[in-house]
Amino acid sequence: MFNLAEVYLRKSNFTLVRENLLKAEEIRIESKVNMNSKYIKENNMFSIILNMEIKGFDKEVEVIEVFVEIEGVFIGEAKINISPDNEALEIFSKVKAPQMLFPFISENIHNLTMRAKVKPLIIPYIDFNKLYFEENKFSNKLH
Repeated sequence: MFNLAEVYLRKSNFTLVRENLLKAEEIRIESKVNMNSKYIKENNMFSIILNMEIKGFDKEVEVIEVFVEIEGVFIGEAKINISPDNEALEIFSKVKAPQMLFPFISENIHNLTMRAKVKPLIIPYIDFNKLYFEENKFSNKLH
């Protein structure tokens, strides 16, 4: 339906409190992922913005914070007339596209932490299919 044309790094932020990291006994990681999409009917394209924020704490003291935001541009294979409220379009923008973009987020976070000389963060896979259907209380239609 849509092909990934380009991926842009929109924003990246890394904060490390080295003195807190050196004293840390056990780091607890919290993460949030957000996405926004925009369908441009005239060009038959999608712009999907995916971001992830990760914070690491030792007890309640913040040790590390990482934020990465990327944008993927997806172009439709053919000039077809799709209404913006089409369920397939919604599933593409909230499940399939984020699945394709997630490795770019993960790679950026891994590289940022590795270059800071801390143990590189390896982000576990996020099941966007499960998130979408839990959020929308639909039965799983993608299998």
